[in-house]
Amino acid sequence: MIEQDEVIKVYLEVLNGIRARFPNHFFISVDGRQRLIIITRFLIEDYLQIPVVEIPDQVYADLLWKHRLRPPANIQGWNFSQLMEHCYPEEIKAWHFRQVSNGYWQKEKGHKRLIEAVKYVIEEECQIPISDIPSRITYEFFKQHNLYGAFNQFGQSTYQIINAAYPGLFHPWQFHTVPMNYWRDPQNVEKAMNWLLFDILKVNSYAESLAIIKIKHFVENQLQGLLLRAFHHRLYNAVEWISTRSE
Repeated sequence: MIEQDEVIKVYLEVLNGIRARFPNHFFISVDGRQRLIIITRFLIEDYLQIPVVEIPDQVYADLLWKHRLRPPANIQGWNFSQLMEHCYPEEIKAWHFRQVSNGYWQKEKGHKRLIEAVKYVIEEECQIPISDIPSRITYEFFKQHNLYGAFNQFGQSTYQIINAAYPGLFHPWQFHTVPMNYWRDPQNVEKAMNWLLFDILKVNSYAESLAIIKIKHFVENQLQGLLLRAFHHRLYNAVEWISTRSE
């Protein structure tokens, strides 16, 4: 059993120069991990007297490192973001800080963190109904919740991030913006038109849709971009597209 008071006593002796360094193996294994968590929380909450709610605004990597915590963190293989997550797993997430550690959102592990973060913010912090995601998740959402760095990892595409978090649940055109040049691809135009005609308007054939298709159907289903880019904002051109498939 780890004696918290003894751990803090050793840390204060190191901090005040009474000890030149921590004892050998002090931060090795699971016990070492727990010691690191104890002294980190002691430093922040007691020594520096920073309230937990103010940690994202007042605590940063250099602050901890200059108080002799970098070597212990390195022993555990933790960067600043990971150290904070282990010390405050319920209260604080890495993205609550102004900046996460370098590489935090990158590679396979980073993308997994990103997906978990996006789902947590949507479902837990903001409690956004799944059905409202396309209308409420925008560039500003990622900026507001300090997820802009993560946003960059998916080509600054809201749809790409949401599709990674909720695979196959939404279509690109349901969001405020689609990827650049999206409507230049005939396959994307066909997917969106088929979705509008057969899934939304519930027609049984292209020919049947010719009698009912209206501009309002594009507007009401977030397909103004399709109408503008693929059909030059003319219903006639959309009807022509349908007609070539109804012959």
